[in-house]
Amino acid sequence: MTCYLRIHNILAAVRPSSDLPKDWARVNTAWQNATSLLDRQRILGEMQLDEIDLYELAEADITAYCGLILSGRVDQDYLYRHRDVLLNFIEAGNTVVFSGDIDVPWLPDTAPSLPIDQPNGSDIGLAFADHPIFDGISADMVGDYFASGHYVLPPGAKALVTLPQQRAVVYEHAIGTKGGRILLHAGHTLLGYAADARAAELSTRLIPQLLTWIRRGSPTEEAIA
Repeated sequence: MTCYLRIHNILAAVRPSSDLPKDWARVNTAWQNATSLLDRQRILGEMQLDEIDLYELAEADITAYCGLILSGRVDQDYLYRHRDVLLNFIEAGNTVVFSGDIDVPWLPDTAPSLPIDQPNGSDIGLAFADHPIFDGISADMVGDYFASGHYVLPPGAKALVTLPQQRAVVYEHAIGTKGGRILLHAGHTLLGYAADARAAELSTRLIPQLLTWIRRGSPTEEAIA
């Protein structure tokens, strides 16, 4: 569904202080039934996310947001040309979340993911660290399709979801001195799980927990608290 809604054409910008939905099952059902870009905008708004056109990043004012969530099919060559905008955003104490493979180094200290050698549909042995994003989430809930590869951890990064031999499927990496972070996921866009009817229990946990984690790390949210 997310491919038809062209999630890869936008940055989902996380509002730092608005109330998150209480009925995520309803939001997820609406997301699953979305058929237009107006539906996309409305439902992302309910998630307290604003759309920023990817190709307006260089001119957009993103200082009001605490996080950006990007899809794996995003134009990474464009992001590379404007990587200073994202680096400044992160170093100001904010968070960038990306799912997919890194083609060019538009995020600091990142490298392309490596393929998984297990055949599709096999038990790949995912393990989850104790972390607020994945609280109450297990390998059975996400399925093998959660991982399409793995990353070599950069120095100082923390693996949150791993394959055997500590190969990182998801990792968190602190950037700068003000609490900025990158969350990298070697799989399909995390927002897509809200549109997956097969993963209803997962989506009602993963999406709100991800958004809460992003917001709790923001300077604005800390000031409010």
